[in-house]
Amino acid sequence: MNILAGSRLSGLARALDGAVQDGRHQVTIVSAAADVAWRLNDARPLDVLILDDRLDPDGDEPIPDALWRLIYLAGARRPPTRPLLILREDVFPLDIRDALIGAAQERRGSAYLLPRWSTPADDAQAVQWVLTQVQLETRPAQHWIMPLSAAGGCGKTTQLGNLALALQRRGLRTLLIDADFANGSLTKWLKAPPGSFEPFVTLPQDEPNPGPSYSLDAVRRRIAPHPSGIDLLSSGSGLSEVADMAMPAMLALVAAVRQLPYDVVCLDTGPDLKARPYALHVLRDGSVGMVVAQPGRKEREGAAEMLRILRDLVVPDRNASLLSSAALLGVEAERGSIADIHQVHADLLRLYPVVDLGVVPRDPRLISTVAESTTFLSVYDVAPRSAYCRAMERAVDRLLEWRRVPTAAGAAAGAARPWWRRLLGAGASSQPQEALP
Repeated sequence: MNILAGSRLSGLARALDGAVQDGRHQVTIVSAAADVAWRLNDARPLDVLILDDRLDPDGDEPIPDALWRLIYLAGARRPPTRPLLILREDVFPLDIRDALIGAAQERRGSAYLLPRWSTPADDAQAVQWVLTQVQLETRPAQHWIMPLSAAGGCGKTTQLGNLALALQRRGLRTLLIDADFANGSLTKWLKAPPGSFEPFVTLPQDEPNPGPSYSLDAVRRRIAPHPSGIDLLSSGSGLSEVADMAMPAMLALVAAVRQLPYDVVCLDTGPDLKARPYALHVLRDGSVGMVVAQPGRKEREGAAEMLRILRDLVVPDRNASLLSSAALLGVEAERGSIADIHQVHADLLRLYPVVDLGVVPRDPRLISTVAESTTFLSVYDVAPRSAYCRAMERAVDRLLEWRRVPTAAGAAAGAARPWWRRLLGAGASSQPQEALP
């Protein structure tokens, strides 16, 4: 199948590339109406034409006229090329929009309507519609989550780790990337012993010029399975090789991980987002920015500063800021604090309209029990029915509903058993988990 896409739809290029790697299909993606017209006038076979309303115009020609002309050229080919049209609601007057949809349908094509201010989840649905229309299969969408705050010491790593464990309990294949070069707190939190994994900062030694992506074998070698069921990709604890992991190297690592069969990737970085351009790149590519807020003065100002930064950063090809991909998770203050997290949480949500993941209570006894263990224990092993675990489960429910992430049937029920029952094999669920599609 030969496919021509004149589109700026987020994620379409990567999805098509992932679906046509068997060599039986050919895909060309351009962003200008003139480039689309030039290829439509070519005599080479072309089966499907994908167009959206964010196409760059040809001179002073209005976009509706350009789309009409391109649909006509597609139908005039022999054999005709089938047009697929992606339009945002209310961008064009209703009569023009309906006329364009009708023109596509008359030529055996179809159309898809997006909300005018579409979110990454909306774009992902449109991409899936395109793949269904052209009958191409692709791997399930990979969801990235990154904890954010402009202040250090606010519990980003702890909350991310427990969120990742809750996601894994739902049957989602989860990878944790510890990219905090200076501290490596996520690796310490997992109690991964030194020597049990090879840090990813050694990748440039194997592949000095990786191009857009490191080889998958080289990255897989550095991924360590963890007893909790999640996988770990760590920068290690040393600083000698950090200089080698510059922006191109980190982008090549991210590109490789995106090709691996994980449902969720949790990326932990240091607090200074601006000093890590690769993290901004990941956020702009549809990652969830989970802003962690505590009520203390430093912590709440750090959360507010991060939300301001996200508000001022625009997502490429969309008239929306990074707030559209952000969520807020509140953490209660230590006992005796005069600051109220619920008031801080409400104030931040009023100023910055992001997804609300709720507030998790502070449980120092539970966290201390986990931290003091010489081997890894999770909060779900120690007290799965605690107020903290229930609040984290609710946060995961909201996150999965927002991102429309499917989970394996019965996964949470099987994982909810206490650690000692799982260790002894008692009370195991009689129903096997369903495999993810």
